Amino acid sequence: MPDANDIPLTQKLEIMELFIVSYTHEVRSFFTAIHGALYYIEKGIEKDRWLNLTKQSTKDALSLIENMLTTVKLKEGKLAITLLSESFHFTNWLFPFITTLRENPFFSKDIHVDSAATLEKLHITTDKIKLEQIVLNLVANAQKYSARESYINILCYTVDDYIIIKVTNKGTTIPPEKLKLLFTLYYQADAERAGVGLGLYLSKLYVDAMGGSIDVNSKDMLTVFTVKIPLQPII
Repeated sequence: MPDANDIPLTQKLEIMELFIVSYTHEVRSFFTAIHGALYYIEKGIEKDRWLNLTKQSTKDALSLIENMLTTVKLKEGKLAITLLSESFHFTNWLFPFITTLRENPFFSKDIHVDSAATLEKLHITTDKIKLEQIVLNLVANAQKYSARESYINILCYTVDDYIIIKVTNKGTTIPPEKLKLLFTLYYQADAERAGVGLGLYLSKLYVDAMGGSIDVNSKDMLTVFTVKIPLQPII
């Protein structure tokens, strides 16, 4: 186990940069929502709706920051992820969460959700905040690479003791040589599009910490990210 004093200064600075950039990346969408909502409030357009969105986005941002301060640490020269697991009703979490995404000015694409009937009574135990960030990052990525007039589809179902979440968008097919790099730190499949290449990297860190997996396939202009999360923590 390397001692902190044995890590070169340049590597320490790189780790600290990643630590700070990760925080910034994860809260950015909430502040984008707040900024967009304030515009409509100033214009006097549906003030109550946008004020509610501002309140919810502020609450969510604070919850995320608290979660990350508790669970994301610098350890042995890398980011170490722990979990704050809680038990919750899956669809009672999913649909309100997707509603907040639809109301977020940051997301311009329509989001369709298909949920298996078997999920109506399903409870899972995992880190809810990190699950939200995984879905948020995948939806943001899908929007960035979606074709015009298309929508994002989210499909949820269970297999054995796992919840499966598939996020699909229609757009340019991603070549196989780029697919295998998508979860690499700072990698961007298309450098001309906005982004810094952190969302998918962080999502994989979270999924791995949960004992799950995340995969991607791209064929015939459809790109599908598949997240597999255990219904209960793996001990």
